[in-house]
Amino acid sequence: EAGRIGDRPETDEGPGMTKSDETGRQGKAMTAESTRALREYYVTCMPGLEEPVAGELRALGAEIVRTGGLGVECRGDEGLRYRANLWLRGASRVLEPILRAEVVSQESLYDAVRSVDWGRHMSVKQTLSVDCRLRDSQLRHSGYAALKVKDAIVDQFRERFGVRPNAGPAGA
Repeated sequence: EAGRIGDRPETDEGPGMTKSDETGRQGKAMTAESTRALREYYVTCMPGLEEPVAGELRALGAEIVRTGGLGVECRGDEGLRYRANLWLRGASRVLEPILRAEVVSQESLYDAVRSVDWGRHMSVKQTLSVDCRLRDSQLRHSGYAALKVKDAIVDQFRERFGVRPNAGPAGA
């Protein structure tokens, strides 16, 4: 069964493929219980691999939301994150969004990032690294945007705990 973490779905259609159900969707059936626990993911890939990655995600039980922009937006249970990291061949990263916000300035970026309880995602003993890519953005410099994100996170830790996490190089 493809629902267990680490299991790779296999059928007579070949490794990593599943048969379509009567509605034409592929992958694990979504039940009322599983749809309550759906999480959002963004899976990055190289240009031109969005559709093949979407097919791989469907085979792992994902509900595809949108393809394009160098990746695939999808929904799935928590186990999808692990299955995707184990079995996707065309993907680069499996990301789970923490925040969606309208950002129109450096200040609104800082404020939006500051609104997240970062203590739920990391401890002050961990090293923080921020990597940023901008596309169709009013912010023009990705390095400066990454710096504002890092500042908002470490400022929150310093304010709440009196210490800040170490900040490593971007992309590390």
